[in-house]
Amino acid sequence: MREVELAAARVSHITLPSDASSVTWRLPCSKTEVRAAGVSRTWDCTCQVRAVFPACPVHSLLRQADRLRSLAARLGVPVNCLPLCPAM
Repeated sequence: MREVELAAARVSHITLPSDASSVTWRLPCSKTEVRAAGVSRTWDCTCQVRAVFPACPVHSLLRQADRLRSLAARLGVPVNCLPLCPAM
């Protein structure tokens, strides 16, 4: 991720299907997307090929979503309002 993409990322930009087979991330701003309409990127689960990809992007985001749900409950705010990577 580039700094500008990560800084603008919100929980609401992430789509995780119920089977956790992939994750789609809508990037509202991107260095290569000049119209500022945003782009979407999809990554598949890499758990079956751990030797090549030790950190599965899908399960990493699932763990982050769990942390953010807990944080939202403590703060008393909707989870979709939170940044994807808060400084807390």
